[in-house]
Amino acid sequence: MKISELKQIIREEIQKLKEDKSTDLWNQYYKNVENDKKPRIFDINNVKDNVEKIKKEIKAPYVGAQYSDLGGAHNVGIYIVVSLDDKKDWYNNILENSKYFRMSLSNEGKLELFSGSHLLRPYKFRKTKVKSVDEAIKKINAYIQLASKGE
Repeated sequence: MKISELKQIIREEIQKLKEDKSTDLWNQYYKNVENDKKPRIFDINNVKDNVEKIKKEIKAPYVGAQYSDLGGAHNVGIYIVVSLDDKKDWYNNILENSKYFRMSLSNEGKLELFSGSHLLRPYKFRKTKVKSVDEAIKKINAYIQLASKGE
């Protein structure tokens, strides 16, 4: 068989795959996402409101929060950074030189501390599951209170 014949066969097969919607991986992926019935504590439609709520209700001198939908609209997450020091007290104006921590909150309710200052190491925060954004805020504020007592 000649190379030109092989190329023609491959082109025809690719064209068949493009026309056959049942093999469209992208559509299959989003069909599975639509059928996903996992409970979510927030979604892409209300994540901005929840980010603002987190910024307002966490009791710390510095709170930053933003959302990411890199995993798709169905897999949105909120990332939170908190410093127990005022911004003016940060050495060289660098967040990482303060008593800070970073957390992630998935829309499935997983709250996890994934980075923090070495000054906060004695105060452990276990990965936990929450049922609402309000519950996550309560747990973060409780951790802040615990870590602030050690100052």
